[in-house]
Amino acid sequence: MLLREVFQAALCDGTSNKTYAPFEGRQRSRPGARAGRLGASTQAVSILGHPPRPEGRCPRPGMILRGMILAASIFLSLQLWPLAQEKEESKEVKNPLGKDKAAIAAGREIYGSTCAACHGTTGQGGRGPRLADAVRGVRDMSDKKVFDVIKEGVKGTQMPPFSLPDTQIWQMVSFIRSLNATAIDEDIPGNVAAGEALFFGSGKCSECHMIHGHGGLIGPDLSNLGVERSAKKIEEALKDPSATIVPGFAWVSVVTRDGRSISGVAKNNSHHSIQILDLKGNFNFFLKRDLKEVVHYKKSLMPQPSLSDRELQDLLAFLSRQSMAPPPEPAKKIEHGKENTP
Repeated sequence: MLLREVFQAALCDGTSNKTYAPFEGRQRSRPGARAGRLGASTQAVSILGHPPRPEGRCPRPGMILRGMILAASIFLSLQLWPLAQEKEESKEVKNPLGKDKAAIAAGREIYGSTCAACHGTTGQGGRGPRLADAVRGVRDMSDKKVFDVIKEGVKGTQMPPFSLPDTQIWQMVSFIRSLNATAIDEDIPGNVAAGEALFFGSGKCSECHMIHGHGGLIGPDLSNLGVERSAKKIEEALKDPSATIVPGFAWVSVVTRDGRSISGVAKNNSHHSIQILDLKGNFNFFLKRDLKEVVHYKKSLMPQPSLSDRELQDLLAFLSRQSMAPPPEPAKKIEHGKENTP
């Protein structure tokens, strides 16, 4: 009704009291019929609470603007309110079991008997999607959303609903969260200070890798490694660097037509050109027609580290703490009106 009022008001010329027929074309309406329509329209009472307009008069411009603003506000509110409610509900409901080890162990058993057939025993995926190893989609879901997916299933897919007690579903949520725990969420044993000294010292890791602006460019930046990778993945990369090569850091070497050899990592590679970051940190751009040879290696440019078990654990402890997020502020307690940092 409100939108019809606004549309009818827009048919006025804005300067006079004349009202135009909405769809008046070549055929003119009879005067009596037109007057009848205008007379009938003035009998309706506006939902804005204004009295009926006199026959043939247009609303004031201010009234038209207020009506349009109100109509737009009501429309946007109706569209956005359900989304806001869903987001607010997902934020409020947290897993009451959290990272409790007993809950994770119980959730692992329930998962093994109900979910492993589709998602894999360790969440690596199969008929169903992968749930482990810091999958961003799963990590970004709220606890309530994961709970609802398990309880209600996913319509239109093979994911069925599970009629389990809420406590058991929360235990499964705890277990799935543990599959996606990054290194910084885990309690990694080892001497962090010794690992840092090894990284920037005798281990020579900083010759290729950078942390918080210190180090080389030939390898991936590790400043946020503890948030991006699980401790298991970091350990695998240290023991076998060639197992997973990060895109943009593949080892390549070229020989130019004048006999020069350049080795490094391929940053941009197409059918016509290639850009290489060499071992000295210099960028080299080549057209493929100017090269005699291009060799792409399947191995990582990072050598196999020769570390003792103690050194490996210390380095893992140091790398697992790396995050771009600011460290949490120390807790403060107030004694006798003064703030003290314990």
